[in-house]
Amino acid sequence: MKASPALAARKQKVLDALVSTLGVVTTACRLAEVPRSRFYDWVQSDPDFAKSVKELEDVALDFAETSLFKQIHKGEAAATIFFLKTKGKRRGYVERQEITGADGAPVTPTPFASLEDGALVELAVRLVKQAGAGARS
Repeated sequence: MKASPALAARKQKVLDALVSTLGVVTTACRLAEVPRSRFYDWVQSDPDFAKSVKELEDVALDFAETSLFKQIHKGEAAATIFFLKTKGKRRGYVERQEITGADGAPVTPTPFASLEDGALVELAVRLVKQAGAGARS
């Protein structure tokens, strides 16, 4: 069933507002004078509208990427580092964390690490029973 021209116009108004707000739904709905709940109803019930909304998400991403590249061109170190950490992983620009024990010693696995879940539950039940028996003595 085809939407009425008035409904199609309201949906288009929301889509235009999403472009101008870089995908911020609340602000776009306020500008288009459409309740957020109706927006989400349209996303659920109208595949074409949902597709248009999804495509508009790239507008905000493109804007952010443009801003990031401008900062990199200005020589802003934080922007360059961020870019390399996210896009330069295959070239080795990755932050890694090393986990060690006390004073740099190797991490020792817990004595229970090799037990299956069922065995851990049985052990826990036995310990609770023992603790209860000890408290009664």
